[in-house]
Order: sequence, then C-alpha cells, then structure tokens
Amino acid sequence: MKLIVTGGAGFIGSHFVRFWLGKHPTDHITTLDKLTYAGNLENLSGVIKSPRHRFVRGDIGHAPTVKRLLPGADAVVNFAAETHVDRSLLDANPFLQTNVQGTYTLVNAAREAGVPRFVHVSTDEVYGSVEKGKSPEDAPLDPTSPYAASKAASDLVVRSQWLTHGYPVLITRCTNNYGPHQHPEKFLPLFITNALDGIPLPLYGRGLNIRNWIHVLDHCEALERVLKRGRPGEIYNIAGDREYKNIDVARLILRKFSPRGSWTWWIGTAPMKRGGVRLRLVKAVFNRITKDNTVYVSENRTDYETQKCGSGGKRIRGVGDGGVFGGDWPSRGVCGFRPREGSIIKKRRYPHL
Repeated sequence: MKLIVTGGAGFIGSHFVRFWLGKHPTDHITTLDKLTYAGNLENLSGVIKSPRHRFVRGDIGHAPTVKRLLPGADAVVNFAAETHVDRSLLDANPFLQTNVQGTYTLVNAAREAGVPRFVHVSTDEVYGSVEKGKSPEDAPLDPTSPYAASKAASDLVVRSQWLTHGYPVLITRCTNNYGPHQHPEKFLPLFITNALDGIPLPLYGRGLNIRNWIHVLDHCEALERVLKRGRPGEIYNIAGDREYKNIDVARLILRKFSPRGSWTWWIGTAPMKRGGVRLRLVKAVFNRITKDNTVYVSENRTDYETQKCGSGGKRIRGVGDGGVFGGDWPSRGVCGFRPREGSIIKKRRYPHL
C-alpha cells in the first residue's frame, strides 16, 4: 500500500508515520508537510531516511504540489492543520487558509486523481461544550473558537465530496492526545516542564473543565482500523476511556514532577515559600469566553464498526494509570518534548489550551 500522509512532521502525524511503517513492512509513505512552527523533521527520526519513506516539504493548499504526489496513492491521511486555539483567537486567517481552503484543495485533488480512500483527521472540539451526556457522531456542530469553526468547516467540505460525488471519505474526531514529541505549547508538555522548572502552571479559571485524554498511539491504532475497515462517508469519534478535570491533572503532574527537597508541591490559592521567596505553583488564568467547559464524545462507530473486525481495541495507557505518570514517561515523554538547548522555543512559555 502507498499512503500520502499530510502534516506528517507534526505530533500526531509523525507518530502515525512511524506506527504505520513499523507495522506494515511492505508499505510506502510519502509525507507532505509545510514545516510550520509545529512541524519538525526530528519527529520523523528513524524513518526519514528509510527507502520506504519520502518527505516532501509543501502546502496542502498548493494544488500543483498535491496533484504531483497523488497519482498512484492508495489512500490519503490528512493531519495537516493549524491547531492551537489561542493562536486562532489572535489571527484566524491561517486557520481558514489551511484548515478550510487547503483541505478542499487536497480532497478535491485526491478525488480527481482517483485515490481510493481519504481519511480526514478532525477534532472533538467541533461539538463544542457538552453539559450532559456525550456527543455521538451525528450531534450538531457547535464550535466555540475560530480553530474549532475552521475544523468543522473542513469536515463539511470533506463530507460534501461523498454526498456530491460519492468519493469515499472518512472523518475522525478525536479527543485530547498526549505523548512524546508533543509541542511544548500544549497542556501536558507545558505543565510538566513548568513543574520540573518550578514555574507556575497556568490553569484556566478553577480548573474544573473536564477533558478526555488518549495516548497518541491509541489514536494511531484507531486510525488504522478506520482506514482499513471504516465505511465511506462515515464519521468516527475516537476517545480514551477516562475523563479528568484539569485541576486533577495538575495535581497528578505536581505529585510526579515537582522537584523534591527544594520546595513542597502544593495546589490551591495560597502561595508557596522557597528560600524566602513566595511562589504560586498554580497561576490562575482568565477563563476566555470561548473556553469549552466540558467535551465528551461517544465512540459507538469506532467500537462497533471497526473494532469488531478483530483488532481487540486494547488501550495502550491512560493519563493517570501508566501513560503520562508511569515509569516510561521520563524517558519517552519529557525527553521527547522538552526543547533542545539553544532552540528558539527553549525559553518561550505559552498559555495552555
């Protein structure tokens, strides 16, 4: 099989490239990535020079590039997207250009080239906040940020290729991913590196927002099932099996990663003391109006339409029971996302999602 993976130098895309090449020893992948701030060729270390892998630097919105790469491909898996909510609040234009116009250019070219299968990787944020229950795949879309709105629009653009032309597309909507090589602006890498360095953890509001977390390799396995067994035109929710309040995740991080001896970990409203200097381990951040309170999704179609075919669907690891905080994290996680000395993001700190 020959795959085209767009956005394959980013966090999730690079894991998928390595996962697929490792599991399918006769397959070939062409990775197309624009190499924005979130893309890094180091994420593809170990496969970048493989004879079964080719890297092309390019934009999914550049029609001549994608039209040159698509002939002969068996499937496209589209990870390419602008993804950071806070950045979309400052300037939504790159999100509309890549996530909407770029996605249309790519899926339209794939249809014209006769690529048999197109998987569009989206997000659960298109559903917006859910106060009760969970969002099934046919729930109304109610995005609350320019990022989520651009992803919702891209979902509709992709699905229209099925409804209008009968082109076999599949859409996945996943919850919060975590794992090695995640960009340090994201929630878990930011909180863990801050805790290690004794820097306050920026927590929105009271930290009561609830999130579902899934390890990136679990996401990759689900995508493999969707690509192989999913029904054309369908949408598949992908989620972990547990939800956490942000405040509880912060507590877990502080227990695991706060330096011992120099100061005692603490969370709440009172300050800490360290050598006569009063510190706050958790810094309250204004809860922006677009911040979703709770996001739940159900996984009915992923479980019953793809998992039933025999993969077993066993979760690799969860946030609180061996994934982020288990013995493998210091070697696989922190070393995977902490910026190198001298890198342009070494000293930069981002507000979390």
